[in-house]
Amino acid sequence: MSILNSVNQLVTVKLYYKSVRTKSGVDKIIVLTDEEGEEGMKKQEDIIKEKQEKGEKITEEDRKIEVLTTQWKSLNWGDQTKIMKKSERFNPKGEQNIDWLSFRDLRIKNCLVNWDIKDAKGNPVPLSSETVDMLPSNVVAELFSKYIDLVEGTEEEQEKN
Repeated sequence: MSILNSVNQLVTVKLYYKSVRTKSGVDKIIVLTDEEGEEGMKKQEDIIKEKQEKGEKITEEDRKIEVLTTQWKSLNWGDQTKIMKKSERFNPKGEQNIDWLSFRDLRIKNCLVNWDIKDAKGNPVPLSSETVDMLPSNVVAELFSKYIDLVEGTEEEQEKN
């Protein structure tokens, strides 16, 4: 592979989750590990298949676990530099610092290029900075963490190299 094409690859990040209602009546998104999600999806599919064979009605309760599939791009040097410039702040002494929260936010919004989120009617929700901001913070943080692990490797993988 050419070194120039190495950043043009899209990385797919899947996130397993379920919605639960707390005792206070608040709906909350619980992010699952990949193992929990895959195992739960398998059980869920078995239950749905069994109900279909019996001619029973499939309810929302039968589809508790969902998967969000996203696609991300890797940053090239030019994009990385632009994001760093937008994230720089100067303290009262005139010293340059990076606002890492802004950097992370800009990186998410520049690298996340596709998702399969649908609204209540089943229509695709367009991906934009505004719609990313509407997601639960735990979902965005976990998606970004998974993305970083895939493009940069986990801490364990980095230590081996």
